[in-house]
Amino acid sequence: SSPASIFTRPDLGALTVLTFGFAAEIVSLVITPRCSHPDKAWLDQATTLAAFVLLNPTTGQTFFYQICLGVSHSTRKGFSGPIPYWFYAPNPNAPKVFGYADSLDSYALPPLTQGSGRKVYALNTLPRFSALISTAPGGMDTDLSRWKLQGFYVGTFGYGGFSVDTLWDTISI
Repeated sequence: SSPASIFTRPDLGALTVLTFGFAAEIVSLVITPRCSHPDKAWLDQATTLAAFVLLNPTTGQTFFYQICLGVSHSTRKGFSGPIPYWFYAPNPNAPKVFGYADSLDSYALPPLTQGSGRKVYALNTLPRFSALISTAPGGMDTDLSRWKLQGFYVGTFGYGGFSVDTLWDTISI
């Protein structure tokens, strides 16, 4: 059967829970420093993340919510999460697009790290969505009942020289 249209899915205001479950393991990670300037060496990094795309059919706005599962820099050992921050907000070139970069710290969970094996996560994202949307930056609709889950993605990205293999399984919403 085909997935439900965005217009027939329940809005976030009608839900009592929205659990994002998944398991992940960083199997291998190699970061090769390429940035020669000592103040910019942090640019050589790999980030593992999970993200949601929320759509507001009433206003035509889009909200990207990204959860950083772990960041590794060539100048640091191990992983560290970013300080949560809004991005695309406000952006005169994209007035209907908003984004928030978050970390597992917001869920009181440890980061995904190389060598720690497979980790299983179950994140109730609804309270976080509610808090962020209700206090959103100017121009973003703050009514939770007008937002719907459009999709999600998981993956790894990086800057500079990196190679990372991450295994994902049992993804559910």
